[in-house]
Amino acid sequence: MDKKVKELSVIITIAFSIIFAFINKAVSAGMILGCLASLLYIQLLTININETFVKQQSSEKLIISKLFRLSIIIISMLIAMIIPEKINILGVFFGLIIFKISLVILALKRKGGE
Repeated sequence: MDKKVKELSVIITIAFSIIFAFINKAVSAGMILGCLASLLYIQLLTININETFVKQQSSEKLIISKLFRLSIIIISMLIAMIIPEKINILGVFFGLIIFKISLVILALKRKGGE
């Protein structure tokens, strides 16, 4: 995974978390949890893709790894549903999509630079 995307995701998360810390700490905590879950998901996806190309994994192992990665997202959303006073579910959702937003920002920046 591109290191710039990770860095931009973390920078955006920190900036918005600081802003929302003064407004609603639950949203801030949710964004941090969502970003961490997203980064963990992407890291595991990268590892899995590398192993798939090198070792030609079986379809059962691919399905299990996909379910494990999706469980990371599900667990982060469940945490927000269980303790909504501490972690806002919309903050978690925004934290989960920060990575995708970072990809779009960097793609537009690269397209404009070329």
